[in-house]
Amino acid sequence: MIHFFLLTFSNLFSYSYSLNEETILRNDLISDYNKYVRPVNNYNDILNVNMGLAVQNLEEFNQIKETMDLNIWVRMDWKNDLLYWNSSQNNISFLSINIDNIWTPDIELLNGVEKPEIYIINEALNLYSDGSIFRSKPGIFRFSCALDLKEFPFDIQTCKMKFGSWTYNNDLMYILPYEEPEKQIDVLSSFSHSEWEIKSYNLLNYNETRLCCPGKNFSINEYTFELQRFPHYYKLSMGMTISLVIVSFIIMLIKPDNVSRTGTAVFIPLTILALQLTIADKIPVVGYYTLMDNFFLCCFITSMFVSIESGLIFSLTTTKNNLIYNVFYKCFNIEKLYRNYTLQKVNNINRKEQHDLFIKRLNETNNTNNNLLKEINHDDFDTTINALNNSNSIQMKNIENIENIENINEIDKYNIVDKDIVRVINFDDENLNFSLKQKLVFDRIEYIFSIYDNIFRVLLPLIFFIYISYIMSHEK
Repeated sequence: MIHFFLLTFSNLFSYSYSLNEETILRNDLISDYNKYVRPVNNYNDILNVNMGLAVQNLEEFNQIKETMDLNIWVRMDWKNDLLYWNSSQNNISFLSINIDNIWTPDIELLNGVEKPEIYIINEALNLYSDGSIFRSKPGIFRFSCALDLKEFPFDIQTCKMKFGSWTYNNDLMYILPYEEPEKQIDVLSSFSHSEWEIKSYNLLNYNETRLCCPGKNFSINEYTFELQRFPHYYKLSMGMTISLVIVSFIIMLIKPDNVSRTGTAVFIPLTILALQLTIADKIPVVGYYTLMDNFFLCCFITSMFVSIESGLIFSLTTTKNNLIYNVFYKCFNIEKLYRNYTLQKVNNINRKEQHDLFIKRLNETNNTNNNLLKEINHDDFDTTINALNNSNSIQMKNIENIENIENINEIDKYNIVDKDIVRVINFDDENLNFSLKQKLVFDRIEYIFSIYDNIFRVLLPLIFFIYISYIMSHEK
């Protein structure tokens, strides 16, 4: 029991003695210390400060304001020639010193947009017996980062943090990066963000001059981060937009005289515009076209072109009035159209006569029995065939004569076609009657624009997918 009390007493005594030693040491160090004086023995001596960053996380990247919030630890060490002691005398080699009690370098984030948010309550420094001081300042630093959105959403942004002294030039204090590369910039393994990842980073130490102090250099540590965007969200919107354009291409396959084709196609550009507005709120307004702008512009123009083309084709192929006729009739050779129509009419008459004669003979044959069929007068049959051949010869001669006629009025003497009126619509329609010239012009207009429509059905999707493939090829 006595040994136990002696051991306890000795431990308490040694603990009290060590407390007294630390108290005495702190009093000796701080008693005559001026925290506003640069800690060098000679005023002309240059104080070297080593600096490095440890990046924990990307808290926010505000693309509208073009600012970035990085959660980092700023690590610095320097030599204080006014605070040192002989550790062999008191076995104390380390002290924790409150930052408010000693001089610290005024190294600031020069391109910061607001005061850093330091998230520790009592910041302390590590002071060693040889006067070396180590400081680790954790905080969230917000700084400016100008965006280059030409290749958005497949863009890579370069953001820089400039650290330097606010008041001390290189004659008084010099900022240097750590010699060890792993201490210069350290991106922790816990780093993560939903939209960005750090692709690369580097450090540049250089000197700059300021207007306040001509002829004086200020050392700068500039940390550069390259961040690559995750484009998954934007690719989803792009995929939905491409689907809408494909739907408009499918709508083009509907016959041009169907009004539902235009009525359906007109809603697709509006839907694409709504998708574009959902992304517009996430990026700043810039004075150039981004890759996403070109994409939506291509999709919008393509779908809008489908709507306009469908409406025009529908109007030109279904609207038959004097206005349309007066606009287009000079574009066609009316005599040629009239002659082609006449030849077609003649061919139709010949085919109809031959068909009627064949049906008549077939019916006569079916009404007789086998005995009467054997008694058919072959001479009469030959006469019928000869008469048919003569009729064909006359019609072919008429065709040859019509092909050589250049004046429309001369065709009328053949009594092949109607002179004045051709009925092409219902009797109760407002456009009840057309002249033959008008009908030929309208038929020709419908034929030509149907060809144009078929060309657009093939050419427009081809151009669209080539350009979209070019845009998607920018993805890194």
